Amino acid sequence: MSAEELDLQVDSHSAPQINKTPERLAAEHMYRNFYPPLARGMRVLDRSVFKKSVPMTAAKILDLRMMGEIRKNCKSDWFNPPFQVKLQRMIEDEQGRKSLLLKPDAKKDDLSTVSEAMRGYIEKKVLELTDYTLELDYDAWNYAEIIAAILPEELSDELPQGFTRTGHIAHLNLREQYQPYKKIIGEILLDKNRAHIRTVISKLDMVGVASKFRTFPMEVLAGDEDTQVEVHELDCTYSFDFRDVYWNSRLEHEHRRIVDKCQPGEAVCDVMAGVGPFAMPLGKKRVITWANDLNPESYKALLGNIQTNKVQPFVFASNDDGALHIRQSVRKLYKLAHSPSNRIAIPLSAKAAKQARRAEIVAWEGQKPAPEPTPVPGYIPVPETFSHFIMNLPDSAITFLGAFIGSHYKMEHLFTPHTQAELPFVHVYCFQRPVDDEQDLKDIAERCSKYLQFNLDPSAIDLHYVRLVAPNKRMYCASFRLPKEVAFADPASVIQESDFTPEQREELERLIRWEIIQ
Repeated sequence: MSAEELDLQVDSHSAPQINKTPERLAAEHMYRNFYPPLARGMRVLDRSVFKKSVPMTAAKILDLRMMGEIRKNCKSDWFNPPFQVKLQRMIEDEQGRKSLLLKPDAKKDDLSTVSEAMRGYIEKKVLELTDYTLELDYDAWNYAEIIAAILPEELSDELPQGFTRTGHIAHLNLREQYQPYKKIIGEILLDKNRAHIRTVISKLDMVGVASKFRTFPMEVLAGDEDTQVEVHELDCTYSFDFRDVYWNSRLEHEHRRIVDKCQPGEAVCDVMAGVGPFAMPLGKKRVITWANDLNPESYKALLGNIQTNKVQPFVFASNDDGALHIRQSVRKLYKLAHSPSNRIAIPLSAKAAKQARRAEIVAWEGQKPAPEPTPVPGYIPVPETFSHFIMNLPDSAITFLGAFIGSHYKMEHLFTPHTQAELPFVHVYCFQRPVDDEQDLKDIAERCSKYLQFNLDPSAIDLHYVRLVAPNKRMYCASFRLPKEVAFADPASVIQESDFTPEQREELERLIRWEIIQ
């Protein structure tokens, strides 16, 4: 379909309207003929519209031994547009002679348009200027240049360029004004990122609105319908269906920050674990991790990721309500620490395992024992208590803090001053409408205090700013030591008031009775 049939405004001499600095304006003026043709209003992508022939001047190198010197001394003469354009700046004719493209204002018949250094090489007959016609097509320009040529002028000052990559999926959050162009935006984005992207999606509603599992309805704008992805983060591999679980690729630094706080041999309870972005690197670090998520699809992916990353000795998965999991996990960890399975074997390295197998074969065949000692696996004892609780469900995690009331009932003897163990740190994520740092801390402390039923002083909280979710919405992580007044409180009344089923309530009441952990 032609540009005329699409009723487009096509102008081969005007540069797309994008954010400009004075320097950019000057460069645009010089390179104005190298931008793609304008095609305002295009809704169905027609790549044939984006073709251009541009007359230029090239410097033909007559003595190839001088190529390096010429390129260095004539830097100001070379073709250097203020935008990405995919082309060969060095061209070769049928005789194998090489030429370099010059800046647009260089003229073959006017040597004043090139540098003094180049004029010197011309006089020495080391190079000569020739005419050249540059052929440009759709593949020559990047996404930003093509989309700026398509969008209406009133929309081209702030281009929809940002996207989040999750595996082979590019995830766009398009503003309302760009919705009429969503399909062509997706198609161009896919064209220009095919090395990494196979699918472009757009979010149809806010996260968590249509699902309690923080998933969101999505629309495939371009590419495959396949949303089963593989993601690599912190030396771990994750597989999951992006439609069914929550994943945010922008949280890698935050995952690393929390993992760095945890030490090998400690026990960590990841209450809202998702597909395991905390649990997998913790397991590789030999941190005993109880990873829980209510979403059945997250739980299924979590089980698979535990196997993929070979952390099954250290990571235990569950599919429970978060509040229930907090109360159950404390008692169950203590039981495990006092059971016959109270230590975890450290898997041998590949080299050590091979050495051990060799020793077994030697012993079985009755041969002379190998000179090196047979490797013996080490063990990590299961601790009686958790050192950290991670609650990464920022929309509602604070409301789960009530589960800590009486979570360590009648377990005072396990902590200081009776032992060296401290009560665990709680890392709870939340959203906050920002005012200033001091007020944000105060507000979050009040919200935590409400559900802990304890006045948590702001000074007791280490408030970490994670990221800006929206102009008036920040994501924070509030870290604090679980207060003893909360941990050791009698939980009976709280359990009765909580939204548990009769069966869950009965189990919790049984768990908190001291005899089960003696």
